[in-house]
Parts: sequence; structure tokens; C-alpha cells
Amino acid sequence: MSEEPTAHTVVQFLADSGTPVRATTLLRATGLRAKDLLDLESQGVILGELVYADGPGRLVRLYRLPCAPLDPVAVRAYTVSKGLCEADSPAPVGPPEFRAYESHLQHLDRLAQAQRAREMRQAADTRRQHRRDLVASWPSKRIPRIRAWAEKQRLDVGTRGRLPQWVVDKYDQEVDDQAELQSLLKSLGLSDEGNERDGADA
Repeated sequence: MSEEPTAHTVVQFLADSGTPVRATTLLRATGLRAKDLLDLESQGVILGELVYADGPGRLVRLYRLPCAPLDPVAVRAYTVSKGLCEADSPAPVGPPEFRAYESHLQHLDRLAQAQRAREMRQAADTRRQHRRDLVASWPSKRIPRIRAWAEKQRLDVGTRGRLPQWVVDKYDQEVDDQAELQSLLKSLGLSDEGNERDGADA
């Protein structure tokens, strides 16, 4: 059996299973030899691990797919960077190095996920604060809004001073102030359900 079909058969079986598989089960299912599995493990195609099963003292070998494709060159570079191997070592990259490098990749992925989660929380906090500020400042900006509306309506109002009551009444009759606020929040992307609850709580 050539190397490529061997790798494909094992990878497909492990992918379909979705969980680590005992070596004996994998051998029976694929019809391969134990040497084939060891060769694939030495290439980093699959990862093997000895674990206790059915009570202490009984070790079985489980095989699974790596979390990401493992490049032997990158694996060796990582091993060298950790001082675990010489750069000019003639020894081929081995299964322990593949497992260590995968753990490193998983650690980097966890760090990246944590960073993304922090950034998302910070962005959400910023949006909520912006929304609270707009809602809180809306009443204090009522007069400037009425003045701007009156000017658009070509009503006779000055640029400063108190507004005539009839202008205020006309504004209240023709403009839904709260609808204007919701429209502004929507235009700024601050009117989602979570933000609506925040505004109500504020």
C-alpha cells in the first residue's frame, strides 16, 4: 500500500470518528499495519498518545488528528527556539515535537481568542456608554433641536434666547421627540436589543 492512500484512509477514518481512536480499532477498521500508523505519527499526520483505560495499569494508544496541519520545518524551528534541540541536529522531527508544537499552537489560539473576546467586550462597553450619553443628553439638547426644526420650517425664531411657547407647542404636535431619538440611535448602530435594555436600565 502506497503512502498517500495509507494517510488518506487513516485521516478519513479519524475525521469521521471525531474523537481519538484506539490503535487496535484503527488497525482493524483500515486494514493497515502498526508500522503504518507509526510512520504517519512520525510525519505528524496523526498524533498518538498512551493513556490509561479500563483501570490503572492498562495503557492503550489513542490516535487523533492534529488541531492544524503541522509543518516539520516549523516544528523543528519551535523546538530549537525552546532549546530542546540543536539547529543542526540530524535527528528527524519526532512525535513528541509534533505534540509539543501542537500544544504551542493551541496556546496561541487561546490567547488570540481571549484577545478577540476582550476587544469585543470593550467595543460593546464603548457602544453602551455612547448610547447612555446620548440618551442622558437628549433632554438638555431639546431647545437646540426645536430651534433647528423651527428654522427649517422658516418660523420666526432668533438664534438665541427663549423660544416662543407657540413654537414649542407646534414642535410637540408635529415631531415625535422619542422617535427622533430612536432614529438617531439606529443611524449610529446603537439600537440593537442589548443596547435597548441598557438604555431602559439607565
